[in-house]
Amino acid sequence: MKLDVSPVVGTDRALIGEFYIDVSFGSGDGSSFEGAASNFIDSNDQDYTGTLIISGGRIFRLVNPAEGDTLDSFIDGNLTSPTGEVISIDGLTIGDFYGLGYTFVLGDILGDATVDGVAADLTGEFLGAQAAP
Repeated sequence: MKLDVSPVVGTDRALIGEFYIDVSFGSGDGSSFEGAASNFIDSNDQDYTGTLIISGGRIFRLVNPAEGDTLDSFIDGNLTSPTGEVISIDGLTIGDFYGLGYTFVLGDILGDATVDGVAADLTGEFLGAQAAP
């Protein structure tokens, strides 16, 4: 997962972290998922503490991926830099499942990042693969 927090921190800064989602495939549009993202680092290999919670995940199985997004969720939480700067994330994920057996997930992150009460646009991407059994 990659988050561009440059607009809110005032310098060119992207954070890269690990994420997981637990998916519950149901019939029709009754599928859901939840998860978390953590272990973020910046381009200077500085570690950020905190966890972003992925919640309210919906899977739209009746949507053709060529015509629209097949999943979305909320992503929220705080990340703290080594200097104590707290970046509050309030966003959404949107994307699709890909591959044979839909074993890959790819999408965008949109929302706000806030530091010291000042908010700015947040953008990002996520890419993941199904864990080996």
